[in-house]
Amino acid sequence: MFMVILSRKVEMEKVKACEPWIYICGRRKTGKTFFVKNFLKWDEYFFVRKDGTIFDKDVEEISYEAFFKLFKEMIGRKRIVIDEFHRLPEKFFDYLHFLGIKGNLTVISSTLWFSKKLLGKGSPLLGLFSLVIFGLVDERDILFSLKNLKNKELIETSVYLREPLLAKKFKPPLKKYLADFLSENKLSIREIIGEIFEEEERKLSEIYEGIMRAVASGKNISTDFKLSFF
Repeated sequence: MFMVILSRKVEMEKVKACEPWIYICGRRKTGKTFFVKNFLKWDEYFFVRKDGTIFDKDVEEISYEAFFKLFKEMIGRKRIVIDEFHRLPEKFFDYLHFLGIKGNLTVISSTLWFSKKLLGKGSPLLGLFSLVIFGLVDERDILFSLKNLKNKELIETSVYLREPLLAKKFKPPLKKYLADFLSENKLSIREIIGEIFEEEERKLSEIYEGIMRAVASGKNISTDFKLSFF
């Protein structure tokens, strides 16, 4: 069975240079959680749900109060990971400010633009974390991860698989895989594009989408773009 596991060596080097408190962020489906779970050393893993409750590494649901108690006991003794860190209440950020850098802590967030605000001027987290951004995969990592492909096929595939969402279930031949993927994931692709726009604090409007459709269909004259909005 053909399987692509992106090594993300470039991001690994950044993480090694950033310890002990690391803030990993980027839009959804860029492989942040997979990278941390499979390539970093950790002892305790917590995932914060939208409703504020938390899963521990055994996927047991605990309250914020129970998590906070465990965190205070563990920090400085164990390597801790908190996924969807931005969902925690502000009082936890104040606690980290009071605590100061202690032990080994890695946090993950799926909102790049909000993360920049969370770590910026006036924030209790200012200066506590080193920021590592996950986006498109570095070309060198793609080439290293596609050892089973050769020559022209390797080069063509590496261009597309810089998008981690495409790499997850990839199997050659490339053209058939792309056609099937685009057909099966029409709705999720639009959502991902919308999130990319949100990272730049913009909105995916019908005009933007129309322009992208026009370019994708081969139009390169602005007067032809209006046909793509209908």
